[in-house]
Parts: sequence; structure tokens; C-alpha cells
Amino acid sequence: MSAWLPVALSLLGGWGISRWHRRLPGAPGAVLGAVLWGVALMGTSLAVLDLAGIRWTPAALAFPAVVAAAAGFLAHPTAPRSGRREWAWGAAAAAAVAARAVAVAAVPAFGWDFRYSWGLKAKVFALAGGHDFAWLVRPPDWLAHPDYPPLWPDLIASGVVFGGDPAAAAAAWQALFVIGIAAACWECATPAPAPVRALAAAVGAWVPVILTPSVAYSGYAEPLIAFGISAGVVALLGAISGQRGAWIAAAAAGAILAATKNEGIALAAALTLAAWRTAPRRAALAIALATLGSVGGWRVAAALHGVTGYASVLSPAWVAGRFLHLPGAFRAVVTPIHAALFLAWAAALAALGGRDARPVRIIVGVWAGALLAAYVTSPLPLDHVLRFSLDRELSVALPIAVAAGLRSVRFSGRAGGRPAPGAVSTG
Repeated sequence: MSAWLPVALSLLGGWGISRWHRRLPGAPGAVLGAVLWGVALMGTSLAVLDLAGIRWTPAALAFPAVVAAAAGFLAHPTAPRSGRREWAWGAAAAAAVAARAVAVAAVPAFGWDFRYSWGLKAKVFALAGGHDFAWLVRPPDWLAHPDYPPLWPDLIASGVVFGGDPAAAAAAWQALFVIGIAAACWECATPAPAPVRALAAAVGAWVPVILTPSVAYSGYAEPLIAFGISAGVVALLGAISGQRGAWIAAAAAGAILAATKNEGIALAAALTLAAWRTAPRRAALAIALATLGSVGGWRVAAALHGVTGYASVLSPAWVAGRFLHLPGAFRAVVTPIHAALFLAWAAALAALGGRDARPVRIIVGVWAGALLAAYVTSPLPLDHVLRFSLDRELSVALPIAVAAGLRSVRFSGRAGGRPAPGAVSTG
């Protein structure tokens, strides 16, 4: 149970911050807000302690969470009541989400990258009481992707600091992300009827590939990335109308993405670009500053300590050759899972219509371009990177794309695709 303590503390602190945040228009609902701010609070606490040279300890990590929770009791967010039928469908969605979260939490992480990257770094960091740059720059540790932003191993390390096992800590955090993704999908589909929102939440919870405990991807960073982009899309849809609570949440999601793996940085950039094209400038600037501050702080620290990583190959001849070999390499590695993911994407993209879907289409387009660029400039064999990453990369943005597609569908009895005055999310 010790691995669950930092997760519980993050939820407690996130609840407190969320209560203050929900005093602003456009803030996420109680569940999504608690997960979003809980992850942000724990990640920020770890980073600030490390920057200040203060060793990570249970007391040091618990203090900000307890203070945030205590402050939450002083807030009085508005919470209009939802209809009885909506609560019934919310309960059905909660049951589906809980079943998935319990299944994920029950299986300790064991994936290859978890053992040799995320979990290993988490254990080293926890024992060192902070980011161990001396370990990161050792040549034998290049398999641990030392240049990757540190949020995911930091969160796992918080469980180890409290006396837990890294594998159990990863499973506990991923169960929390299941709940967060589902809550984001529920909120994203808010203009649709309650049964459709329940479907969106269930799809979010049962996201393919990346949250399946029985596959070799167990303990990877993609669930955190999936949560970050799901929360970011929901917030961006609110920020389009200028709601201050929404663009603050979008900035927090951008910071979380940028602190989680290189793919997270690409999605944070996509979120920023979508905000620039569709939302007020102050919202786009807030997301951009949060993203740059998050990734820039780590990049500067890593560079100052001599931490390096893989370098992309930008030779025109290399890129052209990779393009030519891409179709053949794809055919060599494609599986029924890939086919199912492409079908799901086709259905989601077909449903993405209307003004609300424009930022989602921008994000998906930028994400697809970033993936293609990563594949054709990678120094690793093309069939290798496709075989061990394509299904994961197809999965991270799929839940929120499905929810956005359901949001875009016109249902009888729904006026103008907008919630009725006074309606609220139960997420």
C-alpha cells in the first residue's frame, strides 16, 4: 500500500487546488481537476525540491499536498445539480472505469522499457533523493534514455520514496491515469446526451494497447501522455470561448506533456499551435509559456550536466531512403491490433466535424507529422521502431479523438450542439 500513498496525496492536494480552480469559468470538473492538479502538484513538488537541493522524503512530498487540501476547504466552487438520468449514466460509466482501473492497478509493471528505463531511473532517483545526473551521464546507462523529460520516473520515484516497489508504484499511477482519461472523455463529450458521454468515458478507460497490463508495454510513459493530451483537449475546447479557468487548465496539461517523454513535447507543441489558431492569444501564450518552461528547464539542466541522447539524422539522402522503405517496413510489422487502431481512427476522424472539432483536427495533424518526422529521421532500423512503437503512438490520442467525434455528432433533441444553460459536467 505504500506505493499508493503519493497517489492518494496527489489526489488530496489536487482536490484542494481544483476547488479553488472551479471558482473560475471553464475549469474542469471535480474528478478531472483533481487528477490534473494532483499530477501537476506532485511533479512540481519533486522538481522544486530537486532544484532547491532538498532531498526527497515522505514529509517533504506530503507537506504541499496537505497544505493544498487544507486550502481547498476554504474554497466554495459552484456546483449546480445534474439531472437524475445523468447521474445514472454517470454511475454506469464509473463502474466501467473502476473495473479498468482495478485491473491496471492489480498488475505490477514489467515491460522492457520499464525495467531498463522508467522504473530503473525511478529507483535510482529515489535512492539519490533527487535527479542523479552522475548516473544519467554514465555510458552504460544510455538504454535509460537519460535525455527524456523526467516526470514519469519522478512520479514512480515518489512511490519508492514512500517505501513502495517501483512496479507497484507505476501500476498505481497508471490506474489514476485511467480515471483521468475517462473523466476527460466524459467532459469532452458533454454536449452529447448522457449515454453518449458514458460511452466516451468507457472508451477512454479501456484505451487500447497502452493500458493493457498483460502486454510488454506495462509501465511505459504513454498512459501519462494520453492523460495529458486528453485533459489538454478538454481545456482547449473551453479556452476557445475565452474562459480563464479553461486556459489555465490547458497550460497545466501542456506542462505535464512537455515534462513527459519526447512524444509528450510534440503533443504539447501541437496543443500550443491549436490554441494559437483557435483560441484567444492569452490562452495560447499561457500554454506556450508553460510548455517552454517545463521542457526548457529540464533541457537546460540536462545540458549543464552533460546529459545527451539520440541525435536525429537530418541528411536528405537518409530521409529520402527512409521514405522509400516506409511502406515495406509497415507491411512487415503490421498486426491486427494496428488494423483495429486504424479503423478506430478512421471512425473518429470521420465524425470530427464542426467548429469544436477544429483544434482536435489540428492536434491530430501535427501529431501525425511529428510521428512521420521521427520515423524518417531516427537512426534506428525502421522496422524496429515501427514494430515497438507504432501501436503505442496510435493509441495515445485515440480516446480523446473518439470523445471529440462523439461530441461532434448531432443528436436529436440537442440544440446547437451546446449544453443547456446551467448544465454542468459531472467529471
